[in-house]
Amino acid sequence: MIFVSHLFYPFRDRSARFRAIPLRHIGSAPPSPDTSVRFRHVDEEEIECLYSPQQEYRVGITRDQGGRYRVRRERWNTSDWDVAAVAFWSDDDARVTITDTLENARKLAAERLSETPDASRQDAIQHRV
Repeated sequence: MIFVSHLFYPFRDRSARFRAIPLRHIGSAPPSPDTSVRFRHVDEEEIECLYSPQQEYRVGITRDQGGRYRVRRERWNTSDWDVAAVAFWSDDDARVTITDTLENARKLAAERLSETPDASRQDAIQHRV
């Protein structure tokens, strides 16, 4: 694997100053989604994690100290791979759904995953407990 984050190259302008230009990550495709990474939120415990069929999206069900369940969706983000060789789980949207029972949280999680581009059927959703 070859990686060069920046190369200093003189641009042909009047000042002829050296400027940093980003280079592409050479020779490797972005990694597959890392399903070993857990949801991490302050004062919340991960209960379940559901994945879309291609595992590019996931929905986490967490429980806070008050016993409320929260449902969040994330996507596997490889947008910085070409320049910085970084891939990570990031929030897919700003919505967080809060409910009082695990059953409701599971229904909401399945609904959130069914809205993703790579999920067309509910039976294709993968669970991780």
